[in-house]
Amino acid sequence: MINDRFNNDSKGGLKEKLRDKKFISIVAIGIFVLILVIVLIAKGCGGKSEPTTEPAAQEKIAQADNEAYPESTPVEETDEERGRKLLQEGMNYYNGNGGKPQDYEKARECFVEAKNLGIKDADACLKWCELKLKKTRKK
Repeated sequence: MINDRFNNDSKGGLKEKLRDKKFISIVAIGIFVLILVIVLIAKGCGGKSEPTTEPAAQEKIAQADNEAYPESTPVEETDEERGRKLLQEGMNYYNGNGGKPQDYEKARECFVEAKNLGIKDADACLKWCELKLKKTRKK
């Protein structure tokens, strides 16, 4: 039967021969890819390398990092950022949140500073805080 297939010169025999060649080609490509993967894994291609412990190499790496990422001067906080932080701190004192004790005087100080820095919400908070201070002083 096998010999008949290869000795047959008819169309059916030719199709079988071509099909066998395609199958062999696919298997050969699969084996090649498998060998390539094994070689790459064995050589460590694409894997994590061990950090070097040589002081000279570490110094070169540190120098390259310093050149690539020079230390910049710290960016100063804008008035609005500072005012927003003061507003939040004042709210924390007013409500006794954020690890702050409830202290209307300190809240008032924060709200005044925030208002002076141009934070519009601080004005309303300041008014509420002053009303609360008046009520607590009367008691």
